Amino acid sequence: AGQDMDYNITFPEPLSSAGWSTGPSEEPVVFLLGWAGCRDKHLAKYSSIYQQQGCITVRYTAALRDVFLSDPLGGERLRVVACQLLELLADYGVEGQPVLMHVFSNGGAMLYRRLAQEIAARGHRVQVVGAVFDSAPSDRHVRGLTRALNAILKTRTNTAMRLLALLLYMIVVLFLKVPFFAIPLGLVKSTYKVLVRGRWRWPELYLYSQADSIVPWRDVCRIAEERRTTGVRVRCHDFVTSEHVSHFRAFPEEYTARCVAFLRECLPGDVAEEEDEKNGEILMH
Repeated sequence: AGQDMDYNITFPEPLSSAGWSTGPSEEPVVFLLGWAGCRDKHLAKYSSIYQQQGCITVRYTAALRDVFLSDPLGGERLRVVACQLLELLADYGVEGQPVLMHVFSNGGAMLYRRLAQEIAARGHRVQVVGAVFDSAPSDRHVRGLTRALNAILKTRTNTAMRLLALLLYMIVVLFLKVPFFAIPLGLVKSTYKVLVRGRWRWPELYLYSQADSIVPWRDVCRIAEERRTTGVRVRCHDFVTSEHVSHFRAFPEEYTARCVAFLRECLPGDVAEEEDEKNGEILMH
């Protein structure tokens, strides 16, 4: 299933054990869905959090063309990728093991949406136990996509080329949004609404910051609150000063502790601690 996919999978050491009550041959599987333009060496740092807990990890970052063009304009590429990622579970013989998804920015959220929809619609034998959202999702569609593209291009092109690319991108996306083209759009706004209304009810952890200039923290707080009203167990943490997808770099110990605690809380058979005010608070500033 993964022959045409640029993914990475890691397995825990044979003697590694985090005391999972799911059994020695049922290590949790963690999908790490990278932000647009993310390099694997960066995603691997997050993967190590879960590897140290005895988890199997799968790292994948959607191609830029899928995030910025194909999916926003109604393409099916991310749905195909989602199916291929789910097939990996069967290919590696871990289909029945608990799955956690760790999602980064809107690029990761767009792929997560497709994964969640496939699991809900097709009845995949996938035991999702929770989802972690880092700097996601946003409800700002074109503006959010443009800001994200600008951040990526800053490190790859000169100023003139970056401005030209941004201008062309905005023209193309806004032009194709004109109703009479009747193109089935799936912009970030739609992704946001799908995630708000999703039928899935596994627990969710939102890690965000008021200093994020790409994904507004109020968008994250709003979806967290709305998901909680639907009966989803929600956890939130505001890192306050860290930039977009930089919370781990700025606060490695706190970030790791939050992720590990959430993982343990989500696993079947593990007794979750009572939700205290700090961990369970929805910060609505």
